[in-house]
Amino acid sequence: MQSIIQFAVSRKTTILMVIAALLLLGSVSWSRIPVDLLPDITFPAAAVSVNWVGAGPEEVEASVTRILEGSLGTITGIKDVQSISSMDNALIILLFNWGTDMDMAAIEIREKLDMVASLLPDDTSAPTMFKFDPSMLPVMNIALASDSLDLVELNRLGDEVSQRLERIEGVASVSVSGGLEEQVLIAVDGQLLEEYGLTLAGVTNALRLANLSLPGGSISQEGKQWTIRALIRTSVEEMKDLLVGMRTEFIPGQAQPAPLPVTLGEVAKISIEPEPLTSISRINRQRSVSLNLQKQSDANTVITANRVHNELELLKEEYPKVSFVPNNDQSEFIQLAIDSLVKNALLGAVLAMAILLLFLRDFRSTLIVAISIPVSIISTFIMMFFAGLTVNIMTLSGLALGVGMLVDNSIVVIENIFRHLQEKKLPPAQAALAGTKEMAMAITASTLTTVAVFLPVVYVGGIAGILFKELALTVTFSLLASLAVSLTVTPMLASVFARIKKGRISKVMDIASLYRRSLAWTLKHGIVALVVVVLLLAGSLALIPRLGGEFIPAFDEGIGAITVTLGPESALEATENAASQVEKTLLEFPQTQLVATSIGGGGTLLSSFRGSGAVNIAQISFQLVPVEERNMSTAEFIEQVTAALPSISGAEISASTMSSMGGGMLGGGSAIELELAGQELQKLGTYSEDIAQALSRLDFVTDVSTSLGETNPEV
Repeated sequence: MQSIIQFAVSRKTTILMVIAALLLLGSVSWSRIPVDLLPDITFPAAAVSVNWVGAGPEEVEASVTRILEGSLGTITGIKDVQSISSMDNALIILLFNWGTDMDMAAIEIREKLDMVASLLPDDTSAPTMFKFDPSMLPVMNIALASDSLDLVELNRLGDEVSQRLERIEGVASVSVSGGLEEQVLIAVDGQLLEEYGLTLAGVTNALRLANLSLPGGSISQEGKQWTIRALIRTSVEEMKDLLVGMRTEFIPGQAQPAPLPVTLGEVAKISIEPEPLTSISRINRQRSVSLNLQKQSDANTVITANRVHNELELLKEEYPKVSFVPNNDQSEFIQLAIDSLVKNALLGAVLAMAILLLFLRDFRSTLIVAISIPVSIISTFIMMFFAGLTVNIMTLSGLALGVGMLVDNSIVVIENIFRHLQEKKLPPAQAALAGTKEMAMAITASTLTTVAVFLPVVYVGGIAGILFKELALTVTFSLLASLAVSLTVTPMLASVFARIKKGRISKVMDIASLYRRSLAWTLKHGIVALVVVVLLLAGSLALIPRLGGEFIPAFDEGIGAITVTLGPESALEATENAASQVEKTLLEFPQTQLVATSIGGGGTLLSSFRGSGAVNIAQISFQLVPVEERNMSTAEFIEQVTAALPSISGAEISASTMSSMGGGMLGGGSAIELELAGQELQKLGTYSEDIAQALSRLDFVTDVSTSLGETNPEV
């Protein structure tokens, strides 16, 4: 270690070159480290979905769900098996122990599904398995709205825009929803078919033969190989002349009826019409087409979002009659959180320098310590890059936490160097060498002791380990970097800038005298001091239960959601009318910036694997103006909106805040959930309603709902 210090003091140019290299590598590493809100969290969960069109929840549970539960429940590492049996669909949710290799679990799930595939009803779809991955969630939603374009034209434009956005670096895929596509509508006259002796099956076969694409093998000729494909395409105009059968008709002058061809245009009306509306997307009460954008798993969220916004600006110039409204943009909160942490870290560094200047009363020593902070932090970026960490609130919290500790080693070294300058009158180079050598073992032991506190967090299991592992590694990297800087950069700079201070040192801050008097009083009144310490300890312990506790503190991001649920027999139009009343109420508040509505489009990750969303449920999300522009929190806003909502007959309305944190991956959840288990569904339904009514009467409970939905009307 002494040789390292000797090298740093005697080879100043070399150390400066090393610092320049570290600054360059650190800057490159910073630019290439992915930026996200949280560390990469892979939830130990998977789901299996099976569609059975036309089957009710009871049939789905008996013939599909129970079979899958029995087979999947034997998978290695399984912790819990949950299932949702609904109309047309069975959904099995598998929860595994933390630390389970989900790739191996996925292989075992597929093996189990193959074993029971023959036991499922013949008309069920093939089971679909997927793992829960935060990268599956869209990082941004873009709404396309226009007063001059209908939903068919908007959908066509949405397809074009999605192709342009997918070409952006970092964008994985863009899905389009909420629009309408055109379809060829053939309205067959059944009476004419019967009169001509034709059947609907014959018409269908004729249409099928008129639109074919069949492989025909390949041929080789003159050293070239040609692929053969039979391709038949029929336009709408050509369909009118399509032969669908033969009829007989008596012609004057002939004894026998003559066969005459029957074309499709004779027995049917052919037109191009929009497909039936099955889902609705609205932005600020205006019909829209929604684009959901997913980024690549290793892409920088903020940079990718900025590239998308730049492309949207170009699109706005090309299509002035269309509104491109981005919403649910994860990068906004990520950038806000990162900017806040960076600002706090810089403020902490400035305060540390101010306090250091106040106590050392020397600008040169303060400058030396101030230089050590950015060198240590930028060197930390290099280790973060090669360790595969991301820039998120946990790693930045580690840096902010480490800023105060980064200066400790340098302060100890620089103070000892100045002591050798002042008291022993050594030249700057010798004082730097001697002062650093004396403190080397002490600061090394101190740093390693602090590292020993943080580093074991890396081995903590579960989601807590995933979240705090990166914080612990970042603090460890920053402390090791500060140790290296204090043993090399600090003595080198001190040998150049340190000077003997002339005159009497100011004693404006006579801390030593105050400390001596306080220590003397404490030693003289030992019993009193001990009683005071015990009382403070007891009082602190008594306050712990009143502090409360949360896994992740709530952030006021200014986003929330209102869910409107009508009866299962409700049509899409009725749900839209109910949602329109809620939208109107939301937009009447000046704090509301944006209101986005989705009906029949799902709204959660799970719903996308269960087919189309229910048309009797409207998901209305809202975004408020920035927190500095409003005088209430999101929770207070929801209370006021809930009180102002009109009474909608037959509608159940629930409201909640939303978060970009990892807990919102599946569309959010309740703070407290109570599970009832039993064999008789009717009794469970009765008990759940009784419990829900009892809980709703509690003053501190705002919303109670049950997962047992109403059954669809059947004929």
